[in-house]
Amino acid sequence: MTEEKPARRSVSRHFYNQLQTELQNWKRNGMVTAEQADSILGQYVVVSPLYGRLIVILVTLGAILAGAGVIILVSANWQEIPRLAKMALALVLVAGSYYSGYWLKYEKGYTRAGGAIIFVGAMIFGASLFLIGQQYHMPVDDPRLLGWWFIGVIPVAYFTRSKAVLTLAILAALAGLGYKTGDWLQGISDVQYAFLAFYLLLGVGLYSIATIHLRYPRLKYYSPRYQIFGLILLLLMLYVLSFRDLFNNSTLSHWDFNSLPLVFIIVFHIAAAVAVGGSIWSLALDTSRKQVSGTRSGDLAGIIVVTLTGYLALFLPFLSPVSYTIIFNVVLLAAILGLIFLGYFQGVGYLVNIGLFFFGLMVIGRYFDLTWDLLPRSAFFIVGGLLLLGVGILLERLRRRTLKQMHAIEVTDENED
Repeated sequence: MTEEKPARRSVSRHFYNQLQTELQNWKRNGMVTAEQADSILGQYVVVSPLYGRLIVILVTLGAILAGAGVIILVSANWQEIPRLAKMALALVLVAGSYYSGYWLKYEKGYTRAGGAIIFVGAMIFGASLFLIGQQYHMPVDDPRLLGWWFIGVIPVAYFTRSKAVLTLAILAALAGLGYKTGDWLQGISDVQYAFLAFYLLLGVGLYSIATIHLRYPRLKYYSPRYQIFGLILLLLMLYVLSFRDLFNNSTLSHWDFNSLPLVFIIVFHIAAAVAVGGSIWSLALDTSRKQVSGTRSGDLAGIIVVTLTGYLALFLPFLSPVSYTIIFNVVLLAAILGLIFLGYFQGVGYLVNIGLFFFGLMVIGRYFDLTWDLLPRSAFFIVGGLLLLGVGILLERLRRRTLKQMHAIEVTDENED
């Protein structure tokens, strides 16, 4: 009876080449023998990640097309279906999608196909909400529909460990809050300040929720989604606030935050409390576990500073537009640099990439902001093009050096045959 060989792990070609390089160094240093190196290398087989991505694309498109066909069929005959039958049909479609996706993913091991069907089930749930809402004469932009969508799919994201469904839930929550904020601020002039300040705090809040998830092993898996959305949102709001044309003497002199509705102010304070409170909670957990470090303490300081910046953007206590231009640019630059250093010391490459992206965006924005009226148009584009090339090369070198110092392996598709 022959002994069955153990299954080999599938890896990308880039990883395989990197492993070969490391094994060569280990052999030269006497850490492993040639036979041991060959044995280690024999545990892996090169499989292009393109196949896995193609499978995800195909099963997702197939599930979406099938789900869209069902939704179109139901919506075409929606008026003829009795009200209770409509709700029962929606429930059956959603439950069937979730069950079949869960069965494929966890019972049969078809993780990609099962995950795609679960995601489509979450989409069908949202479509069902909007279809049922129509029979109760609810407009399609009613924020309650988006809120119910979020409430309905967020447990599914955690139960099925689906990052796609979690992304959908976060987007539904942000969109619902945006529509609701529009209702609250309807009729108030210069509402852009309130919107920017509110979404700035929402970004900080998402980042703070990510820090809590990082402290719990069972929740750590979901942290990057909150972290990425939070960072992109807060840096984008700071970036918009850093433009000098956003502030002028007329709007600043007429801005009256006392005209804002009480419900908006309350929700604004709640967002700030979530942001700061979540960071304090995370730091308290680190203290109790004796895991406090400079980078983790810096999280709390950064969150407090950005939260105060959100209050500054809402209340606008100064009458000088230059003051806001300087303050928001300084805070934006500090947030970008802090994010880059945080990603470096924690060994998280996507934090470094987000920071470098917004640094390049900030350089471009300040170039347009400061030189558009000063240079002739030909010189503006020539200098701007050279500046972009230089900044791009500089950022690429900095990114590669940072990832190398972090001992991170960057996997690309360019090396795949």
